[in-house]
Amino acid sequence: MRLTLRTLLAYLDDLLEPSETKEIGEKIKNSKEATDLIAHIQEVIRRRRLTAPDIDHPEAGLDSNTVAEYLNNVLSPEQIVDVEKVFLESDVHLAEVAATQQIMTLVLSEPIEPSQESLERMYALVPSANKQTTTESTSVKNGQPVSSLAGESSERIDQAQTTVTQPNSFEEGIPEYLKQTPLWRRLLPYGAAVGITLLWIALLIYGNPFLKPASDHIDSLPSPPNRQLAQKQPQNNRVIPPVVPQKNDISHQKKTPQKTIKQKPEKAHSKISLVPVIAQIPIPVLPVAPPQNQLMPVTPLQYTSNSGLLLRRDNKKDEWYVMPRRAMIHPGETIASPQPFASSIKVGDDLCQMTILGQTTLSSLPSTETTSWGVSLLEGRLLIQTEREKEAFPQEGITLRLASHQDYWQLKLTSPKTVCGIEIILPQPTGLEEKPSLNLYRAQLYVSSGSVQLTDSKGKTMNVASGFSIPLVKDFSVKMQPPENKKGKVNNTPLLFTLPEWLEFNKTNPSSTLRNYAILFEKKFDVDHSVALNVPPIVSNSRPRISELAVQCLALTRNVPAMVQALAQSEHEEARLAAIIGLRTWLGTTADTSQLLHKELEKYLIKDERDAVYRLLWGYSQDDATDEATANQLILWLSNKHVAIRELAFIYVQQLSGREFNYRPLGSTSQRNSAIRRWKSYVEKNEGLQQQKLKK
Repeated sequence: MRLTLRTLLAYLDDLLEPSETKEIGEKIKNSKEATDLIAHIQEVIRRRRLTAPDIDHPEAGLDSNTVAEYLNNVLSPEQIVDVEKVFLESDVHLAEVAATQQIMTLVLSEPIEPSQESLERMYALVPSANKQTTTESTSVKNGQPVSSLAGESSERIDQAQTTVTQPNSFEEGIPEYLKQTPLWRRLLPYGAAVGITLLWIALLIYGNPFLKPASDHIDSLPSPPNRQLAQKQPQNNRVIPPVVPQKNDISHQKKTPQKTIKQKPEKAHSKISLVPVIAQIPIPVLPVAPPQNQLMPVTPLQYTSNSGLLLRRDNKKDEWYVMPRRAMIHPGETIASPQPFASSIKVGDDLCQMTILGQTTLSSLPSTETTSWGVSLLEGRLLIQTEREKEAFPQEGITLRLASHQDYWQLKLTSPKTVCGIEIILPQPTGLEEKPSLNLYRAQLYVSSGSVQLTDSKGKTMNVASGFSIPLVKDFSVKMQPPENKKGKVNNTPLLFTLPEWLEFNKTNPSSTLRNYAILFEKKFDVDHSVALNVPPIVSNSRPRISELAVQCLALTRNVPAMVQALAQSEHEEARLAAIIGLRTWLGTTADTSQLLHKELEKYLIKDERDAVYRLLWGYSQDDATDEATANQLILWLSNKHVAIRELAFIYVQQLSGREFNYRPLGSTSQRNSAIRRWKSYVEKNEGLQQQKLKK
């Protein structure tokens, strides 16, 4: 049996004999074209919005009769070839013939019996006179006498008349669902809608006539029976009130004598009070629960920037997404502002404004008994300022709750036009597989204008005036301690400072180059996809600055796999350095990182290279500078083939010794070798990389 489109359709609809089905099935297995055609047939049948063939178009190709003859297998072989060619070239015709074949197969294999109701309806559409005439003409044509069939015909007509009531006319026999709806019925819904609309407009303009003042209704009420009795006896202007029980004891109530109260005679024109006298029954006093501390209502926070990007973390999906414009920030939500953007947040009804600078992550805090809003600054820089004048500034000041990791403070902006900034710098590891210690982070408060009152978790209060700064965390590491005074003690009092540039962010305009990079970087984001899908492809951008911004965004969202890939494969020095900072910050603040870091390094580096990168990412301390073996290992890595290893080694060699010797990780081989020889000489002379003490 030949393998044609006709046989394929019959095979799909199970119309072939068992032997033919087996034969065609074997041929289909051995033919890739037949398998693809079957898949294509099934796909076009399920395809949505597929138009029907245009039978009136001169170039339609096929008419309905030709398709029917093809399905009945009555066309000649030459015609079948032409018809199947049209089917294979047109999905519309192929879907038509395949679907028709399926429908005809179901109809022929499972015939449907019409219901008795349908039969009676069809009988009712034809007048009985026509039935009799048709019967008579048929009998004459067949050579049978009319008289012999008259009785039989009349019996059938009588039976039809007994079972079906004949309509008076053809229109009356048409079912209701086929009749045309009257015009008034079609216009009724529109008229009802117009009437309801006019009624609402009238109610809004003239008010509800059914609602009257309560006083008018009260005046129209009849007088109570007791009052009517009092009016009938004007000689005694006394009203006996009902007995009011004073105690729960019934016997005591019976012994209590009734008292009469004299009232002033009422004027004739005065209105009678209609308020009934209600007996005052004493209510048992229940023990009152002690008052609970109530939380203050939450002050709303709203994202108001018209440009740039602000990211919001979806805790359920564990993903970061771009926050839409004018979105509200709810308590407990974590947001992050990537470089080079700065995001504006409106606090309350213009109570104050927060500016989240680039590379900053924070969470919104719920309200407490004393504060209605607050933020938990995890890393980065945050500006808080109020533009209110003295007349509009709250007399009690603007209070917020500030947190960072495990520490809490309370800030109060005590004067108008106050601008303050908070900076959080996270620690980085200084030894192999060093345990993270978040209490070593650096936190600093700056006040550039106005004044701020700071209260720590122990209740200690300190006023910080304009031009001063104060460290927020006391437990600094040695290298992170604030400046010492002349007596060598840590100075925790407010210090004069040189105004950091980022505190003047709202007063300065970014350069045109930075604005252009920000626009280009923002266009790379698809708001419908997560940051994990948006950013990694941007790392391979040909522009070094765009690639660096992408890696910084990965570091902000702690995307470790993408940062490792950027460190190992990026062609841009800026992107690799951003990956180094991001990975070291992740190592310094996250526990159980070794296994994940090893797993990701194995994807891109050979064993010697990944061992070197793994050790270098954990960093070194000043104690390692006195170890000559460690110093020689770092000098050896300066000549490694992988540029990321050379860059990591140079960071620590320069940091420990304070020297550069004109070494450049991207320099030529001869230039690097010349600097390396000087480094080796330095290590031999000083027995390590410790800095040389200056001679007095």
